[in-house]
Amino acid sequence: MTSHVTLHGAMTFRAILQRRFTLAILMIMPVAFYFVSSDTVGRAIRSLVFGVSWALSTVAFFASISARQLDPRLELAGWKRSHLLAGRLLGLVVLGALLTAGFGLLVAVDQDVASLAGVLLDFAVTSVVAIGLGTAIGSLLSRELEGTLVLFFFAGLQAIVNPFDTYSRALPFWSSRELGTYAVDGAEAGSLVEGLTHAAATLGVCAVIVLAAARRPSFD
Repeated sequence: MTSHVTLHGAMTFRAILQRRFTLAILMIMPVAFYFVSSDTVGRAIRSLVFGVSWALSTVAFFASISARQLDPRLELAGWKRSHLLAGRLLGLVVLGALLTAGFGLLVAVDQDVASLAGVLLDFAVTSVVAIGLGTAIGSLLSRELEGTLVLFFFAGLQAIVNPFDTYSRALPFWSSRELGTYAVDGAEAGSLVEGLTHAAATLGVCAVIVLAAARRPSFD
């Protein structure tokens, strides 16, 4: 099991890296947003968080779409569907870890933040939630345009809504704003526990969607 998961994780990671132009755009966008707003710590961090959520959820969505064509053939070759899903998620988590480290280094060098560990936690949690959301949307929608628009809707709406409004908690990336507020403004402005709880709940919903979709036949 471990070898199959690791191998498929490596395959997923290499496949993502092969889409160099798309990957470059997705990586450059958050950095561009960051430098536009780098004069204010809070805005700069939130710009990177928005970029992480948009980039990784989109990459996870495309990985799920690609898996619809590749996974059935691997299943015929003896691979288990659960191993394929776990491997794909592993490759995406590695990408998220690299992105978190890179953006964390940028913040450490360029910004005077109260809690760098809190910022890194925000990036890491956002990465995992984005991967879960992108994978869930990919399991529901088969067309790239519709899925990309749905993801942009969630990421864009999260960037402009007031995080203190009750309805904003229904958005998948509310935890990112809460953890970012905690890291930048302190415990009196944001809650670490509430942010992590919301992220866990969001991942739970995504997991239910992905596992339900995985029960469908491989060949439609």
